Amino acid sequence: MLINIFIKVLTKSEEVVAMKVDSVDFAIYLNKRAKENKKNYFINETKIQKWMYICYGLCLAKDKEKLLDEPPLAGEHGPVFKKVLRAYVGSEEFPNVVEPKIIDDVKKRIDSFIDPVLEHFGQWTPAELVAWTMKSGGAWEDAYARIGKDAVLPDSRVQDEFNMFVKNK
Repeated sequence: MLINIFIKVLTKSEEVVAMKVDSVDFAIYLNKRAKENKKNYFINETKIQKWMYICYGLCLAKDKEKLLDEPPLAGEHGPVFKKVLRAYVGSEEFPNVVEPKIIDDVKKRIDSFIDPVLEHFGQWTPAELVAWTMKSGGAWEDAYARIGKDAVLPDSRVQDEFNMFVKNK
């Protein structure tokens, strides 16, 4: 399923809190935020991975900055973050940690990406998210076709894919 319009057009921020969050901490925090949401989202590894990719792309487009400490890779079923894949091995559900190691100033900033992603993509099925992140002409398709599985998705291509969702001030 492809999407033509993102629910909100994000506005580029004037002040940027420097960040590059550990991908596993981000996944834990995203999982926690999704569970706290009162919409009872079905959550699994695939959805966490795809929501992470969308947040990563929006951050690149909005602030020209990497959100996470690792780039997305071209997995067989769309973009994935390798450290998060390893954290999920042998688990039905993402590991519950009391609190991810993310400082409050950074939490506020990443919430500005997480909130619209959950609002729009929270109810999507894993299959719909996989299809959207593997869309024709996207960063995943380019990297997977050129290099194959586990190819790094170049930030410039990911940013290009998400620029349409960001409005310049």
